[in-house]
Amino acid sequence: MQREHFLNIFFEPKSVALIGVSRKTGRGSFNVLENLIRFGYEGNMYPVNPNGGEVLNFKVYPKVEFLPEGIDLAVIMTRRDVVPAVLEKCAKKGMRGAIIITEGFSEADPEGKFLQARIDDTASSRGIRVLGPNSIGIMNSFGHFSSSFVPLPQPLAPVALISQSGGFFEGFPDCAFGKGIDLGNTCDVDFPDAISYFEEDDDIRLIVLYVESIKNVSEFILICKRVGRSKPIIVIKGGRGEFGGKASASHTGSLSSRDPLYRGMFRQAKIFQIDSAEAIGDITRGFLSLPPFKGNRVAVVTPTGAGAIMALDAMENQGFRPAELTRKTIDEIAHLFKPWIHVGNPLDLLSAGMAHGYKHVYSKVLESCLRDETVDIVLAICGAYTVKTIKEVMKRSPQKPVILWVLGADKSLIEKRTDLYGIRSYYDSPDRAFSALKVIREHYIRRAMTN
Repeated sequence: MQREHFLNIFFEPKSVALIGVSRKTGRGSFNVLENLIRFGYEGNMYPVNPNGGEVLNFKVYPKVEFLPEGIDLAVIMTRRDVVPAVLEKCAKKGMRGAIIITEGFSEADPEGKFLQARIDDTASSRGIRVLGPNSIGIMNSFGHFSSSFVPLPQPLAPVALISQSGGFFEGFPDCAFGKGIDLGNTCDVDFPDAISYFEEDDDIRLIVLYVESIKNVSEFILICKRVGRSKPIIVIKGGRGEFGGKASASHTGSLSSRDPLYRGMFRQAKIFQIDSAEAIGDITRGFLSLPPFKGNRVAVVTPTGAGAIMALDAMENQGFRPAELTRKTIDEIAHLFKPWIHVGNPLDLLSAGMAHGYKHVYSKVLESCLRDETVDIVLAICGAYTVKTIKEVMKRSPQKPVILWVLGADKSLIEKRTDLYGIRSYYDSPDRAFSALKVIREHYIRRAMTN
């Protein structure tokens, strides 16, 4: 249950007015009411459209003035020129929050900037909190609420998105969002508000930011430092270069600074900047599926010496190093290898597997590495059909992280095998694996230092 926070009214409204709702329904209608019903929202819904009548068996109110008192939240999707007046009427009705979906404000032209200034005045003078304008709004899979005008998936994923775009609500590769907030033009609700909201949200374990520009830098840094102690915050910056910067200015109406200044700010805020959508999924999968770890010593179990060499290069680049196995571990497994083979880390077990049975050898070597006190992490290099064997060992030794580099060009087979055995800590390359582990490890080190 959330502690008291003004954003509760946006994420968990008991009632919502849908002002300017479409009278069309069905595929391609962009009907927020219809999407809310599909999403399973159980609160009271009050559609508003000048034509009145009914939509989807709901009474449609022709004007805001005709709505009952005590509605929590307004979702406004009228023409831009009437938005300020509609917001004023919502405030008079006692609504505590408003999501303005309508676009064409500070991101557009002088008239839009003037209209947004009027929205700002109403928000500050009447005490109504405003999300947007130019915002899809909120997605809360746990609370069955969405203000989106397009259908969205509803994953109960413990990851929150705070974004200056609603287009990412459907997720990034291998990263689904259980909750999301599109800040739009950030005339009122901004990054620090949203980050502080998720600080004590038990549904959320990790926070992802998509940033084009930051207004209140000092407040942003303070909030991130505090919240990041308990939950990792990952940020991807849009508009890092000249062309992207120009596009972001027309997207949200804010000037985005060049990358070096933002990189410095993110470092000061103790949050993790990444530069690709794929990296978000890599970090998320690892963080949600691996036990906590702080060490950097890695044991490599592999059927290919060349793969081990690539892994050693990748781990060194990210601040990891090969573990020096204990004599006890080496003695436990030495009989599996030919007498002339040096047994050490990395452990190339192809010939041992051919002599004694591949599954048997892989299991024994992996178990010994997981028992070894000098090993913090195990990288298991394997083919798709070895995933089951690794999973069986992981069940018996869940206390240490095991990451997989699954070899093979058949991505569908790899995904089928990993999904079948519930393994999420697999990666397409050791470079991606250790890039993700670096972020996860740094989070656990920071958390330990603050406890």
